[in-house]
Amino acid sequence: MNFDIKQFESGIYGNVDTDEDLLKELKGLGIEADDDDDCEAEFAALMREEGVGSDDEELLKQLSGPSKSKVIKNKPVQQEEEDLENDEEMMNELHTITGNPKKVVSSQPAANINIDKELLDRLKTAASFYQKQVEFSKQKKESAKEKRYQRQLDKLKQQIRDVLSGKDIDVSEIPPVPSGFINAQPVKDGAPVQPANDSVPVLPPRKAPNVPVAKGPSKAEKVAQFHGVLRERMQAFLTVAELAQSVGDQQKLAQFAESITQFKEALEAINETNIDDCSLEDIPPGPEPYNPKKAPLSKPKTLMEDLLQRKQFYIDYAETLKAKNDERRLKSNKRIIASYDEAITALAKKQTPDIGYLPCPPSFEPLTGKYDTIASNRSSASSMTSQSKQTREPAPTPPKQQLSREVETNEATQTRINPHALSKQEAQLFFLRRRYSRFKTQALSEKQSQEIDKAKECLRTAKGIEVMMKVSDNGLPVDLAKVPMPPQLDIPKSALKCIINNPEPYFNKLEKALMKQLSLCLHNLIQVTSQNDANSAILYEDLAEDTLEDIIILRQQSRKNKLPKFHYVEKVLPRAQVNSDLDDTILEFNIISANDIKPITGYKNEELCPFVKYEFPFPHNDHPKGSTPVINYTNSPEFNEKIIFKISRQSTQFIRIIGNKKLRLELFHKGGFLRSDKPLGHVDVPLKDLENYATLAMRVPIMDGRKKTEGTVDVTFRLSKSIGPPKMDTTKEQWLELVK
Repeated sequence: MNFDIKQFESGIYGNVDTDEDLLKELKGLGIEADDDDDCEAEFAALMREEGVGSDDEELLKQLSGPSKSKVIKNKPVQQEEEDLENDEEMMNELHTITGNPKKVVSSQPAANINIDKELLDRLKTAASFYQKQVEFSKQKKESAKEKRYQRQLDKLKQQIRDVLSGKDIDVSEIPPVPSGFINAQPVKDGAPVQPANDSVPVLPPRKAPNVPVAKGPSKAEKVAQFHGVLRERMQAFLTVAELAQSVGDQQKLAQFAESITQFKEALEAINETNIDDCSLEDIPPGPEPYNPKKAPLSKPKTLMEDLLQRKQFYIDYAETLKAKNDERRLKSNKRIIASYDEAITALAKKQTPDIGYLPCPPSFEPLTGKYDTIASNRSSASSMTSQSKQTREPAPTPPKQQLSREVETNEATQTRINPHALSKQEAQLFFLRRRYSRFKTQALSEKQSQEIDKAKECLRTAKGIEVMMKVSDNGLPVDLAKVPMPPQLDIPKSALKCIINNPEPYFNKLEKALMKQLSLCLHNLIQVTSQNDANSAILYEDLAEDTLEDIIILRQQSRKNKLPKFHYVEKVLPRAQVNSDLDDTILEFNIISANDIKPITGYKNEELCPFVKYEFPFPHNDHPKGSTPVINYTNSPEFNEKIIFKISRQSTQFIRIIGNKKLRLELFHKGGFLRSDKPLGHVDVPLKDLENYATLAMRVPIMDGRKKTEGTVDVTFRLSKSIGPPKMDTTKEQWLELVK
């Protein structure tokens, strides 16, 4: 069966060649009637490329004459190039761009179409650029770039064709062209730039101007230059080395001397070495500007010299602040200078200046330890310097009077200051220096008493404190708890007894009050020293010395039966809680009372018979347990039960229990005959505060399960001292002082 496709199409679509409506629509779209022949020719060419069979030959025979001639004349080429060759106007434009002004005569007359010449020139410029890029990519055998440029070139050719036919194109779709390109070959990998059109005149090459070549310096001139630079910089190092030597800066002097030696060696080797490859930039630079350090101040011999040196320091510092425009610090510095002026003026008038409030400049030692002040000296300013260098020999005292011996071996030259006016670092250094001085003085005293072994022991201790002084002087902290107590203050408890036997009762009362003050000072001194509180340690040392001196004076006056004058001064003192009547292995626990115990069901308040059971969580394997006596017929009983627990401060288990556990108290109502005890509630007493306090008083609520009731239990704890580092508080004391 022979199937005719044309007959089938005409049956469905009709005769499309004679359809006037279809031809009008095609013409409105810009498609001419003759385009069918072109399409048939292109289709036949494609079929030829893939190999045309016998059926294809029959199809070619059916084509019209012009189309058949096109197919026969064409060789297998790309579809886009075939279309361009058949486009006469496009071929003329391309011949103009490539420089071949051959014109293809069209068999059809050109239509009158309005063409945007500016847009057309832009498209031609872009087509010329991409055509050159395609050719250049082919030469470099870069297939990826060639395909990319070819796609852009094809797009430009289609846009040129649309512009020539009067169609509108989207300007944003025009492929980009490098700025400044006007029909020129792109420069790529050194490729020359040549004009694309023969009509463009070629400029003649510009000749380079004849610039005379500068000749380098000769070898002698170069050596002379090197000599000059080396000598100049060596002289600069010599200048700063002399300046460093004048101020005694040995470290900088050694550095400058080493540089000078290197320059001398370079000067000697420059004549023997080839310096053609050397440059003046290779020579080391000269020295940096040297600001010499001021020579260390000589140790002042008098109080006046010391005050003047300190005042001069603040004057120099004020000049520095003035240069920096630091007005706030400058005003503060001027006030300090004025306070030094007042002290210097008072000293010049042979008055004793109060130097305790004067600030200490950096790198200076505290203004105490060398000269006596108002607190420790009542002599005139003229004799202050000589007295600061003398030590009073210990006065002979009767044997077996240990307290008197301790007082009389004390140094009379120990200075007094206001410890609150010192910084922590200054107070630490002053504390160490005074302890060091006391041990050395004690060593001399023991040597004079022919106690050589004790003298050696004091000297060893002084040497150990000297190492701590160096550490503190460098600004580092020191553990003051490791500093031994000086013999002058190491008074045993057996010596703290009243020995005055006088019928006048005032002597005994005063001695007892002074002994209590001395005991308080010694106890608190140990506590604050263990806390590294140097300021409080200095305060208690001064108070202990004053109290010792008052005790000696009082005992001397009691022998004469002459009561000394005295007065009380209110002092605010730091303190740590200490219970000296308890041993370190004892914890005293007191159940004082219970208040408003909630009665059980069926009982009234006055019918309760409460008692308390307790259980202490240490030691772990054997908890101490017990109970208080029963208090009958009340819901607010007074127990006043004292319980002693044994503890071990060195045990890690005990320390952990103190931090985490609680002491359990359970309240019960005493049952009658054949009746069990009825629970009234329980109390968990925390122990954590014992780490920092030696005495605690607490009121703890009574719990009914997990709910609080209105009832409470009052308890107290007492230790010889706190388990851990104690927390310091302040107390006001009426301090007894004798009028000397």
